[in-house]
Formats: sequence, structure tokens, C-alpha cells
Amino acid sequence: MKIYIKKVKSSNGDTKEWIWIRFSHQGKNYRKTLNLENSKANMRLAKNEIMPTLQLKLLNGELFEKSVPTVDEYSKMSFEIHSSTRKQSTQTDYRISYEKHIKPYLGKKRLDTIKPSDIALWQNKILESVSPRRLKAVRAVLSTIIQDAMRDELIVPQPFTPCKTSTS
Repeated sequence: MKIYIKKVKSSNGDTKEWIWIRFSHQGKNYRKTLNLENSKANMRLAKNEIMPTLQLKLLNGELFEKSVPTVDEYSKMSFEIHSSTRKQSTQTDYRISYEKHIKPYLGKKRLDTIKPSDIALWQNKILESVSPRRLKAVRAVLSTIIQDAMRDELIVPQPFTPCKTSTS
């Protein structure tokens, strides 16, 4: 396993340096971000804590063990998690919102493959048929599913950025 720095340009033109790792497993090469910006403290963290842990997991076969579910597969778990803390009417509204606005566009995507561009394109499509206020409510449903997956450590990055639904 080797650590390297990758410069990434954001959509607004800013360039940031991120810490990545490169390794091979069973003849296949992998490059993965550690989701850490390049700094002395993060580099020390990567070298002293993250890399040894990843190497141990790779040797034990644990690194590739976990299969990340699709949005549709995990939505069932998310709805179940919140079933006792939401009113029945809220739960019903969330399920309808999910079935109508989220599942057709993102349901088959694995949670770890959703990118900010996927969210932006999805929002654009939804805004063709709903108001910005309704989009915000539908977005809350998807956000809850993704936050639950993050708490379960199925995914690391948060693909959501502040919601911009105004047309001004």
C-alpha cells in the first residue's frame, strides 16, 4: 500500500489536494481516497493509523467483505429504523415520496456510488414536476436514508450540499 496526493478540481474551479492510497489485491489494482485533505496532521493520521488498519483488514480478508446495498435495498431498513419515532401519516408521506420521486431515479444505485452530480441531476428532474418546497421535503427523505447508511458505516462521504431550490 502506498499513499499519494491527488489534486482534484471542484465544480467552482477550486483545486484541493486529497490523500489517496494505491494497492493491489488478487491481481487487481485499487485507488481509493481516504477522504482527507492533504495536511501534516492528516498525513500523520493516514500513515500511523489508517494504513496499518487497512493493511490488517486486507490481510484478514475483511477489506472487501462488506457489500454496499442499493438505495432501494437500504430504504427498507431506514424506514424500519424510524417506524416507531414517526407519526404514521409522516411515515406514509415519506414512503409515497420515496416510491414516486426517489426510487425511479436512484433506487438501483449503490449507496457508495452516489455523487453530488447524481443528486443535482435528480433534483433538476424532480423540479420539472414539483415545487421547490416539495423538492425540499422529498430531499429530506433521501437525506435520511443516506444519513442512516453513514451511521451504519456503509458509506463515508456525504453527497449532499446545501439545497438551492430558488429560481432567482
